Amino acid sequence: MRYFILTILFCCCTIVVTAQNARVFFISDKDVDVIFYRTMDNGYNNKAISMEMSLKSGKIETMIFGGFQNWEMIHCAFSNGQDCELLLFPHDDITVYVSSQGIRFEGNNATGLQFFYDEFTSVGHRLKYLNTIDAYFEEYINHQRSIRSITPIINESIINPQLAKLQHLQQEKTIKDIFYEKLSKNIEMLLNGYIAERMTTLLKNQRYRIIAAKDSAIIMYITDSIYQKHPITDYDLIKFNYCTLYIPQYLYFYYGNQPIEALGYDMKAFGPYGVYLQAPHPIQAALLGSACMTELKYKSKEIDLPTLKRFFNERFPQSPYIFILNSQVKEDENVDGKRVEGDIIYIGGQPKTMVELAHIPEYIGKYLFVDLWATWCMPCRAELSHSKEVYQLLEQYPNVIPLYISIDKEKQETAWKKLVDHYQLTGYHLRASSALEEDIKLRIYGPDAYEIPRYALIAPDGTILHRNLPRPSELALLKDELDKLLKNSSKND
Repeated sequence: MRYFILTILFCCCTIVVTAQNARVFFISDKDVDVIFYRTMDNGYNNKAISMEMSLKSGKIETMIFGGFQNWEMIHCAFSNGQDCELLLFPHDDITVYVSSQGIRFEGNNATGLQFFYDEFTSVGHRLKYLNTIDAYFEEYINHQRSIRSITPIINESIINPQLAKLQHLQQEKTIKDIFYEKLSKNIEMLLNGYIAERMTTLLKNQRYRIIAAKDSAIIMYITDSIYQKHPITDYDLIKFNYCTLYIPQYLYFYYGNQPIEALGYDMKAFGPYGVYLQAPHPIQAALLGSACMTELKYKSKEIDLPTLKRFFNERFPQSPYIFILNSQVKEDENVDGKRVEGDIIYIGGQPKTMVELAHIPEYIGKYLFVDLWATWCMPCRAELSHSKEVYQLLEQYPNVIPLYISIDKEKQETAWKKLVDHYQLTGYHLRASSALEEDIKLRIYGPDAYEIPRYALIAPDGTILHRNLPRPSELALLKDELDKLLKNSSKND
């Protein structure tokens, strides 16, 4: 059974009402399921399910969260696509109203929960702040602003106003002082952490190195100052949802150049997560446990799960992640590694347009089912796990062939081919040239945001029949669209 449908017994709340419990009442205007992700190894968790509940329209359902002493941030994911974070304290009574218009809160610290949901929960809201921060960095890159001026203006225009709104709620006594303290720290971790990450990018990204070289000492000083405001020796940080962005960047800044072999570990076993071994021991389990959950879900082979399994059993024998690793890794080791019938074919050359692509000899006379993806895209990897179902679907259309177009850069070619082999992606593959990528943006995305994964259908003459097909995980919808498109196209052939 896949890890994300496991109920983690170690994390389940008790139903006995004690002094350390918090009660949350849920009311929905439609039938909806909700999944709860509770803290694991004292760290934020949004990957391993703790418990589930079904909500019936108009009916109040109660969930009692117990077993924590001070506070906890719990992730709630609803089957209608919405989600929210609950920052809970002992004795809290909160009501959560779920509707198609959004989520509302009543009860203890409700105005603070609402503020956080309205301003920071959705990707769109966070991007609003991050895009503004990026704009200030672009001004620096274009020599319109000094590096010293970036942090003050971001504090003045973004961070301080948001914290002032939260402080106003504190002064009005609609949120507790402890709630203000915790949530303001989480918000600072997101926004300041992004500033620090962008500062580091100036020094590491080849595009910006020459521009930033003269300011390298200042950039390092500013970055260090940001991280020292919230050092990871403050173990509270690992319990917040934005720790997943902040703490890895923190570790890479200070320890990214230190080989873990010096600590007695094999880099191949821990992969990109080896830097987590530089973290203080009290937060290592939460960091590496989350990495294991990512590996189990996306099967990227970036880390060696049997090694991590042994590591957890030796170093963290009380960790709740052991329950998952001991059951799941054994199953993964026994998986039949037989390849799906067919061949993996890499297309040479550098086609510059979609029309040129359609005239490659291997594609002539064929409809192309195009999968746009990249090795670093986790949603892409999740969809690739449905590749076998896609092949079975495409067998119904003899004139359709799968074409996987990676938008990875040249330096990621080894990782690209490794994942193609891992997911057994039989069919045609190419890594998009810069010119082809620009043509893809123009002809497939148009005014849409340039986001992957993306799926398209191209006719033998290069005509794009569909710019945004349903994903493989929505197989029934994908089949309906292909039926319509290919039936109509066959009449015109």
